[in-house]
Amino acid sequence: MIGGDSGSVRSLARSVREHRQAVHDQAGALRSAQGVEWRSSAAAHFQAQLEQRAGDLAGVVGRFEHLEDALDRLADTIDERQRALLEAFQRAAAAFERTLDDVTDAAGDAVEAVEDAGRRTWEYADDAAGWARDHVRSLF
Repeated sequence: MIGGDSGSVRSLARSVREHRQAVHDQAGALRSAQGVEWRSSAAAHFQAQLEQRAGDLAGVVGRFEHLEDALDRLADTIDERQRALLEAFQRAAAAFERTLDDVTDAAGDAVEAVEDAGRRTWEYADDAAGWARDHVRSLF
C-alpha cells in the first residue's frame, strides 16, 4: 500500500513487547532473589549487584516501552497517511471522470456543430447549384 506497511510495523511493535516482557520478567526474578536472607560480605556485594542489574533491566524495559509507543504511533501515522492518500486518489479519480465526461460531451457537441455546419454548407451549395442551373437555363 502507499506509504508503507503498518502491519509490519505493528508486528515489530509486538515483537518489542514480547522482548520487553521477557526483560521485565528477568528483572522480577532478580528482585525476588533480593528478598533472600543472606549474611556475609559476599552476600551484601551480591545483593548490591542484583539491585544494580534489576535497575539496569528496568531502564531497558523503559526503553522498550518507549520504542513500542513510537512504533505504534508510526503504524497509526502510516494508516492515517494511507487513508488520506486513498481519499485524495479517489477525489482525483472522480475529478478525472468528470473531466473526461466534460471533454466527451464537448467533443460530441463539436462533432454535432461540424455536422450541422456541413449540412448547412451542403444545403447552401445545393441551393446555389440549383440557382445557377436555373439561371443558366433561363439564359438559353
